[in-house]
Amino acid sequence: MLITENILRARRGANPSGELCLASGDVLTPAARDYIREHHIKLVWCKEDETPCAFKSGYKDNAGRRYRVKPEHMTHLYGNYLVPKTHPRIALRGKLDCLQAKVLEGQVLAEKQAERALVLELEEVLGFLRRLLACEVKEEPFEWDALLGMDEAALRKASHDPEKFCGMPFRPPSYKMGELAVCLNSLRASAREVELAAVAAFTDEGGEAVRKDILQSLNRLSSAFHILYCRQAVRKKGEWQSGHDE
Repeated sequence: MLITENILRARRGANPSGELCLASGDVLTPAARDYIREHHIKLVWCKEDETPCAFKSGYKDNAGRRYRVKPEHMTHLYGNYLVPKTHPRIALRGKLDCLQAKVLEGQVLAEKQAERALVLELEEVLGFLRRLLACEVKEEPFEWDALLGMDEAALRKASHDPEKFCGMPFRPPSYKMGELAVCLNSLRASAREVELAAVAAFTDEGGEAVRKDILQSLNRLSSAFHILYCRQAVRKKGEWQSGHDE
């Protein structure tokens, strides 16, 4: 695995003891080597057939404690390296898991209302979330080309000008817009919560954001939910505005 400076920053945030575990097959970038020297980080190298941090005692935490059995209040951050379940990156993973569950609920609702196009759009979003979570856990870069048929710049632009791209100026959510519009707005709000959890997880001790790929992707994800909400509101506009002024 290629170990970048960003990966080291993310791991060091969970390991203030200054010791990091790497597999013998890992390769450090020049910037990562400079970061190690600057912060006096001690590296522990595992054998090729070992999982990083899979010590003879089984598990290790950031204080250097070793365990034969994983404590119930702790979980894997990577390999057999344990952190409390309250760790910011574990909290982020939980938020991502909850958001995926809510997307599935949205799909069930859309299917019941014969909104097949929305079912497929939410399936695309679900795949986006699953890939993002996998990249966070594996500490791999998250790359994507488009979401809802739009690239990063187009998503941002459309979410900022719903009147031009969706056919209606932004309107605050209302129960009158129907279950699907309310559901999509809830998904947008949940995506914001996930984004905040990611900022908490990937801000280093110097206040610098790491894993900017994840942070930017989550920002655009909330834009995608906002666009879906606006589109749904427009589709049902005649119903929820019936008897009211435009």
